[in-house]
Amino acid sequence: MPESIIITKPQVQRVGDRVTVSADYLRDDGAGQMMLLHRASFRFEWRGPFSLAGGEAFVTLGLLPAMKLGLPMFSEAPVAPGFLDRMKCLMEIIMAWFGDGLTRVELSASAERPIETGKRGVAAFFSCGVDSFHTVDKRRSELTHLLFIDGFDVDLHQVEHRLLARANAQEAAGEMGLPLVIIETDARLFLDRYVGWKISGGTVVGAVAQLFVSVIDQAILAASHLWRENHQNSDAYMFASQFNLADLDFCLDGLNLCRAGKIADLGDCAPFFRHLRVCWEMPLDRLNCGSCEKCLRTIVSMNAVGLISKCESLPSFVDWQKVASVEIRLTSVLRMWDEIRRITVEPKARAMLDDLVFKFEANQWSLRLWELGKEMAQEKGWSVLGRKLGKSMLGATWRHDRIWYLKKCHQHLGQLRERLFAIADRRSAKESGGDKSKSQPISSTRP
Repeated sequence: MPESIIITKPQVQRVGDRVTVSADYLRDDGAGQMMLLHRASFRFEWRGPFSLAGGEAFVTLGLLPAMKLGLPMFSEAPVAPGFLDRMKCLMEIIMAWFGDGLTRVELSASAERPIETGKRGVAAFFSCGVDSFHTVDKRRSELTHLLFIDGFDVDLHQVEHRLLARANAQEAAGEMGLPLVIIETDARLFLDRYVGWKISGGTVVGAVAQLFVSVIDQAILAASHLWRENHQNSDAYMFASQFNLADLDFCLDGLNLCRAGKIADLGDCAPFFRHLRVCWEMPLDRLNCGSCEKCLRTIVSMNAVGLISKCESLPSFVDWQKVASVEIRLTSVLRMWDEIRRITVEPKARAMLDDLVFKFEANQWSLRLWELGKEMAQEKGWSVLGRKLGKSMLGATWRHDRIWYLKKCHQHLGQLRERLFAIADRRSAKESGGDKSKSQPISSTRP
């Protein structure tokens, strides 16, 4: 018998309203020897009947570790009809987007479980961020529960901030008139050993939704990105839709609005301004630090739509000096800043955001020129630039004085500069499947 991963039949323990669902991931060496990889558990309070329909949640949770180890996986618990086919499709998406170090694996389960019928609830995932607040406020009348995952964006060992975030979510849900289910899980401790959080975060959300299929028939997740940007993210539509079951509709919400647009829609939602939590720095004594890139981006968004004076969980003013020092590192984050820039009408604010976007573009072109220069080592003129700048000097200057670097490129490249841009355009067109517009910076002006 070949080496494989076996997921034991999940156990449900209940003490009063406190429910614990757990299962073991065992590595079978093929000779009858078993090694425990992890015991995954979900703990929450639930009033009323609760039963586990099948093993889908634990198969979803174990998919990425199995792909990383390259081992087939077997679930002792049955799964819904069509579930394994969706998991195969999900594997293809994962391989296409994040394939390095991962392999396709065989998945099998004991038998197909019966389909859940009857009236069940509608739940939305709620983190107290802009996206989830917007979804809950817009769809409040149809929701029966809110789901807060404890151990998701805040690690389990960060006890102080976890308790603060939990209490804040409970207060916000109470003010919005909806029951909150806090699901404490060690799923991230399991997944972080094998893959990055960018890939695995979505599978945790999918697993939690599948865990509650006996009591909900629809799970709603607020999207972080617009339709046109929603690719290669763990909450992308094609990725998330694979968590659907024959008796569970898992859907994304809010794909048509940017964050600033959602904030504008929430202008009359008082709990939003009191309980908004966006910060990744996780200070011990407050929800948001108010000075990290994400906090500043949210503050500037509120300022752009004229709601900054209402904010209670973030500073109610813009510190433009801090905004000017923001360093954007990801194109997806740049797009969010550019959305804010487009709707900002105040001249001073618009000028600051113009500069922020330009700094990112200048940085990208600087790095592109450096990399392309390697391909032109034999070209007359490049050796001069190399001696003048040197990679070590580049590392020290591109973060602090991009304009200086670009002027050096102008001075020493001369006619070669246009040839470098031509190579860049050809490479970008090839990487984006022939559509040059996908790879161009937001501004069409080259540095």
